[in-house]
Amino acid sequence: MPIIKEDSSSLFIVEDVRRKNDSDYLLQCLREDKVVLIRSCSSSDADALIHQVAKRLGLLDSLKLQATFASSLGTRKNIGQYYMSVNERKDYNVVPPHSEGSSFATLQLASFFCYENTTDGGETVLMNVDGLSPLFADLRELGVRAKFDGTPTAADIAQARSMFRVDLRNGALKDDDIVLNEISVSSKLKLYEVLGRPVKSHSLITEDMRYVYWDSICTTDFDVLKFMEIFLRREQLFKEPPDYSDIREIDWGPARRSVHSDIDFDKLFLRKITLKLTPGDFILANNFNWVHSVNNWTPGSGIRTVAAAFA
Repeated sequence: MPIIKEDSSSLFIVEDVRRKNDSDYLLQCLREDKVVLIRSCSSSDADALIHQVAKRLGLLDSLKLQATFASSLGTRKNIGQYYMSVNERKDYNVVPPHSEGSSFATLQLASFFCYENTTDGGETVLMNVDGLSPLFADLRELGVRAKFDGTPTAADIAQARSMFRVDLRNGALKDDDIVLNEISVSSKLKLYEVLGRPVKSHSLITEDMRYVYWDSICTTDFDVLKFMEIFLRREQLFKEPPDYSDIREIDWGPARRSVHSDIDFDKLFLRKITLKLTPGDFILANNFNWVHSVNNWTPGSGIRTVAAAFA
């Protein structure tokens, strides 16, 4: 019996074609904590829809910036105007639940568009996070802190933000930070790569402060992998590789994992929606409240091409 219950009532499937381009209606669904699924979209439909919703939330610049980063970082490729390829995966890789972004880059919207999905797995699992949970106190987020000698100018602040992803105004080293690396940038500026306590972020959609299970938290923790294997086996979604011994062998992002949170993820995630996306499926979700994850599939069983957009 699954502990995180499937909740079809949290999935709003848009059947009325008039509603498909109604950004007021789509935003209302997000504010009611619904995940929106629109079927039979074209890729141009997907670009137009995410543009409309991002514009209404004042996130159009963020949407464009994320699309620009897709090609500049080399890990993704642009597909259409705003969508990008998902990160490449090796055979049998699983992607644990996470929200895209970090407490520095607080992305509000997550959207996915399916071109093809003929594998024997590749289900998308969206999980609703308890953003007020005390369990966040036991998690750690990978981030950057700074020590600046003197009072930074506006130019100093802008440079640190764009080049080093740190805010000199409130990014000072904290007493309970775990320092991983120290870098001397100049005679005035020192940077620290740290594992810090998660902080609440402001949601534009629900207009409140809440914790988010960011990618920068997920990728620090070994224990989310253990949870993911237990969860996928429980849901009969796990494709076991030959000579398999440990979930770390098929971890999509192992490089940054260094801590064990030892939390009960079944209590952190309140409900779930499991979808086998089909061509033309468009998904829209509040990136603060809904994490996304993907199970694995047997190599050679088919092709999975899903694009993503964030803002």
